[in-house]
Amino acid sequence: RLAAVSGGWQGSAISDWTLVRFNIHEVTVKRFLKVAAIVVVIGVVLLVAVFFYVNNGGFVKRHVLPKVADALDTSVTAKDVKFSVFGLLELNGLSLGEAANPLFTADTVRVRYQLFPAIGGEYKVDEILLQNATVALVQNADGKLQLPFPPSEDSPAGPSEPMNPADFPAFAVKNIKVDGLTVTCDRPGGKDNDGKPTPAMHLDLQNINVDIPSITIGESIQIDITADGNFDNGPQRNAKLGNIGITISATIPNDFLITDLSAFTLEVTLPELSGDIAGVSLANRQVKTIFKNGELYVQESRNSVVEAEFTAKAN
Repeated sequence: RLAAVSGGWQGSAISDWTLVRFNIHEVTVKRFLKVAAIVVVIGVVLLVAVFFYVNNGGFVKRHVLPKVADALDTSVTAKDVKFSVFGLLELNGLSLGEAANPLFTADTVRVRYQLFPAIGGEYKVDEILLQNATVALVQNADGKLQLPFPPSEDSPAGPSEPMNPADFPAFAVKNIKVDGLTVTCDRPGGKDNDGKPTPAMHLDLQNINVDIPSITIGESIQIDITADGNFDNGPQRNAKLGNIGITISATIPNDFLITDLSAFTLEVTLPELSGDIAGVSLANRQVKTIFKNGELYVQESRNSVVEAEFTAKAN
């Protein structure tokens, strides 16, 4: 009977101990799962918070633009920035350079791109827009440009080897537009490096519009440019150019080096000229320049009547 009782007690103790161990194990697993769930929730919340912090124009305005300004050693500001990591960067009221005399200003700079192809190494840009921008260049009397950032002190690099076409990333860019760009260049009168007096010079290109439907390696590209221009470098050195038209077409090779001139076409038209160059009046003159199939053709007209023509064949 004692043996039976003893055996019964031992069996009951083992059963109770097993139950206790099971309960401890169950509590440990539940506690671990609870802690893990809390960690996951905190991680998700932090990721969402970081995403919303980064994925907005304020992040670019507060952190990215100051870094660019430090790299250029000049002021870079924007009144408003729109940014989405999924495919948009838009800067409104962009200014580069000192506020009193900025080198570059633009009402709008916008880039639309595709994120997921870029992750796979293929870069696709759906739009590049530069709207109502101004580039204001100023030269010293000796012709050197005054820039808001110091020139690079790096020694000039020797000729570099051409890149292997296989090293170029796959990319496709479309809808490239420049709307209402103005470029000015002013140089005060003074003396050049030889001490000779130089007259003041003013050059401006206004209403520059550029349209490039698409750029893809291995495919044809067409660039259409229109503008108006003025040049004033003293008496008998002034000209006004109205409705300038430039058309460029070519096929982009894989290495970006156009060696076959037959694949390159350039046409420049100056339909409205006026002014005086070295005593020659430009009034009512028109000039057309065409480079096509390796041949250069220049035509000068006055009152729409051809007065001179010139052709040359490239070797």
